[in-house]
Amino acid sequence: MEMEVDLEQTDEEYVIQKAKEALKIDPFAAKAWMLTAKSLYPNNFWVQFETYLIEKTAGNVKEAAKCFSDLIGKFQQTPDLWKEIEKVTAALRCETVSEDPETLFLCGMFKHISSDVQHKLLLFTADHCGDTMEHCRLLLLLLQRFPTAISSYGPRLVDTLLYAEKHGVDTQYPINSYRKLLVCELLPLLANQEIKLDLASKLLLKLLSKSLEYYLCILGKASATSQDSDGNMETIWFKLFCVIAFVGRQLSWEPHLTNFVTNW
Repeated sequence: MEMEVDLEQTDEEYVIQKAKEALKIDPFAAKAWMLTAKSLYPNNFWVQFETYLIEKTAGNVKEAAKCFSDLIGKFQQTPDLWKEIEKVTAALRCETVSEDPETLFLCGMFKHISSDVQHKLLLFTADHCGDTMEHCRLLLLLLQRFPTAISSYGPRLVDTLLYAEKHGVDTQYPINSYRKLLVCELLPLLANQEIKLDLASKLLLKLLSKSLEYYLCILGKASATSQDSDGNMETIWFKLFCVIAFVGRQLSWEPHLTNFVTNW
């Protein structure tokens, strides 16, 4: 019986097909096919991407991380790669709460990627994101993973969140998604850094005002509904004092004005 040959099939497509067929019965043979293909066609996206998928399917974290790093270095603008990058960033955002096998694998793979590639991946993803809130969350994720980037991208994220709140829909009230991200996640992160940030005095006072407004609304809402415990109320006050201390340090206030442990 003669084997049918697709005359329109390229050499690269043939190797990928053989690897996929082998993967069903012999993962090692599939890997051998793709290693050969990678050597023969180093600049072919589909060959490199299929190699990554085979390692991912096999659960090989380190090998998948290496393949993924190579893809990011060579094929940053490829749509199919961006879909996979979005899966990785989505996994990172729910790393501590998800038990999904793919999420856990992608988070583990991310840890085996070099810090330079991690940084590049998060920054590129944030810059290419069309949704403002998603862009802000990705940039926040970058700052959480790489505190050294705070001095460069922290002020930028502050400006983006303030602008988004000013021009957004349903943001006329203090309790909104952009204000929450700014006050509850970004400012505490900035406050933990013992560095002077490039934030104007007027902007710092604006941040203080917005934080006071937000937390007082939260406290008022909690008191009105009697839903929050005393412990949660104390946490809210603590967060508010942290913001005040942060603004005070940035504005070079006298230490006794921001030392709430001994003076308040």
